[in-house]
Amino acid sequence: MDRRQFMVGASVAAVGTAVAVTGIPPFDDMPTAAAAGEERFSARGRAVVIQKVGKSAHAVINGRHGVHLERMLDGYATHLLPFGTYKSPRKLIEAVIQAEDAGLLII
Repeated sequence: MDRRQFMVGASVAAVGTAVAVTGIPPFDDMPTAAAAGEERFSARGRAVVIQKVGKSAHAVINGRHGVHLERMLDGYATHLLPFGTYKSPRKLIEAVIQAEDAGLLII
């Protein structure tokens, strides 16, 4: 074992111990202030944060579920709904949430 492996292992062990002792994860929910390029809204009772990163976007639903959105020719697509594109990330996430409510997928 070299020094790098030891340091990574020790860091993981320290964070795990802190969580086990306090019961509080060190990196909790999303911050309350919106960062530049973020869109926050609620859809069907779920809090959604969409952050655009280059040509893609990342959505966090209820502070836990991450959904990757990729920019396609004329819109956005995700692997959760692979056969269509949507004009905006918001419309795509609303469709993902609607599909979950219909029992078609689990996010």
